[in-house]
Amino acid sequence: MSGLNLFKLVTDGKVDNREVIINYLTEPEGSVVLSEFQRELLKRWNYADDLMRSNVYSIREVEEMLVKKFEYSINTARNDVYDARTIFGTTRPVNKKYLLLIHAGRIEEMMIMAGQDGDFKNYAALAKEYTNAIKELPDDSKKKPAPTAIIFNLPAGIVPNINEDAAKKILIEQGFTDFIELKDE
Repeated sequence: MSGLNLFKLVTDGKVDNREVIINYLTEPEGSVVLSEFQRELLKRWNYADDLMRSNVYSIREVEEMLVKKFEYSINTARNDVYDARTIFGTTRPVNKKYLLLIHAGRIEEMMIMAGQDGDFKNYAALAKEYTNAIKELPDDSKKKPAPTAIIFNLPAGIVPNINEDAAKKILIEQGFTDFIELKDE
């Protein structure tokens, strides 16, 4: 077997199953190998996450459903709910964003039901709340993409016939800010 699990993420002499599973979810496919126990944990956590994201059940109901499905104690169910939130909150870009998306999804479902019932007063109020929830989401477009590197690879002794200051000015106008002069040694 190959993969990260060969090195076992260990805390105080014990394998940190949450860390292994987070790596399994975030690393390239096949680079982390889960044990049978870790696959079972992931199955339980996925189920808990699906129930929570369904927007139908309270946390207490989710815990009760876990107890029935997996036939274990309520304490284990509570741990699974906590672990599902931890795992899927950290494997998604931002925990706040994850929670806001769940919230916006619930509002959207309530809007659909209100529209189907002809309850346009509630529909309008929900539309306002939905808009506010969407406004609170982090704007991914504000993040600047990684700069593109332009590398001129010229044979030794060849000097480009360009005005360096004019070239830098054009590149700055295009958003480039860092210039490193590489010299052949």
